[in-house]
Amino acid sequence: MPIRNYRPLYGTMQILGMPLYGCQTPNGYAKHADAWLNPDAMMTRLSFATALGSGNLPLENPPFEEGAAVGATRREPQIIPRQGGGQSDINFNPGPHGPKMTPPDPAQLAATLGNYFSPATANAVEAAPTNLRAPLILGSPEFMKR
Repeated sequence: MPIRNYRPLYGTMQILGMPLYGCQTPNGYAKHADAWLNPDAMMTRLSFATALGSGNLPLENPPFEEGAAVGATRREPQIIPRQGGGQSDINFNPGPHGPKMTPPDPAQLAATLGNYFSPATANAVEAAPTNLRAPLILGSPEFMKR
C-alpha cells in the first residue's frame, strides 16, 4: 500500500510525544517501558492500531483530500479531551463512507512481523473474525514491545 498521506501517522507520533526527528537528545527516544508504558499512551497506540488495522485511516488518499474520493467532507482524526484532565483520546472515525484505505492482510502482516507471538496471542488472533485479526496483531503485546 503506497502511503500518500502521512498526516495521521505524523499526528499520532506528535500526540505520543515522539515527533518525527523531534528528539532533543542525540541518543534517540527511550526504549525502556517506564518511558512509554502508561495508560494514555497505551490507549492512543491501541486506537491507532485499530484504525490502521481496520482500514480507517486515509493513508492512500492525497493529503488534504481525504474525503475527495467519496465526495465527503474532510474528516480528520479527532482529539477528544478526557474528563478530569490528562491527555486526550483519538477518535479515528471513518464516517458514513466506511474504510478509507485497504486494510492490511492479517496473514501477510503476521509473516512480516515474523510470527513472533505468544500462544495466547496466536490463539486470540486465530479465533477472531477476519476483519479484527490485523488490529489484534497491531495491538498485541508482542508488537507493542518491538
